[in-house]
Amino acid sequence: MKRRTIIILSLTIVLLGAIIVAGVHYLYSGLDPMAPSIRSEVKMQALSDSASAAKPAKTQAPSQAQPQESAKAEEQAKPKEQPKAEAAAKPAEKPATAKPAEAKPSAKPAEKKPDATAWKVKNSATLKQNTLKQNADGSISLLDDKGKAQWSVKLQGAVTGAVGEVDFYANGKLQYLLCDGSSVHLLDRLGHEVKGFPVKTPKKMVSGPVKKSVGGRNYWEFTAADGSVSYLTLKDKKWSGNLNR
Repeated sequence: MKRRTIIILSLTIVLLGAIIVAGVHYLYSGLDPMAPSIRSEVKMQALSDSASAAKPAKTQAPSQAQPQESAKAEEQAKPKEQPKAEAAAKPAEKPATAKPAEAKPSAKPAEKKPDATAWKVKNSATLKQNTLKQNADGSISLLDDKGKAQWSVKLQGAVTGAVGEVDFYANGKLQYLLCDGSSVHLLDRLGHEVKGFPVKTPKKMVSGPVKKSVGGRNYWEFTAADGSVSYLTLKDKKWSGNLNR
């Protein structure tokens, strides 16, 4: 029995040694017994793949060169842009500003002409300035300092351009002397005719009255349509063609 056991152990050891040797060989070779043929096939396949990949690269090279050449041609054809640095270096030109127009002196407003149908007179009772105004119907009215009519008197024609202020009674109270072309009127501040007025004119008068003083006497000058001049004294209500000297 001992001998058989020894033989079995010996065979077992030999078998294990063979297995170990085969395993070591397998580990160092990295492949099974068919590895040499497989390696040669793999190598041939790799060479074939590299050869087929190299052929398209050669054929495609000219096509890739063409876009590059066309891109260069287009870039040369484009006008060269001025470098931004040069543009930035140039000072910006100031826009031309229009010279402000010189202010012309404004035209002097036309002076308002006095109303030919209104005359400023003094009211001896209030000592304020009133207005004698001839109306469209030919009448004449006295307006107070506020423009309110105090009275109206009917005339035969247009006032001949002037109104005289007269202290007929020498008492500080004023009356208004005027002519409507055919008559001379002397009105007090209430619109009443002084006794003896109106006085008829010798001719159709167009201007007056104008006060004249000669030898301490006062005369009122009126001019007729024919250019002749007549003088009226208010106290005696007489006309003359010449001043008494």
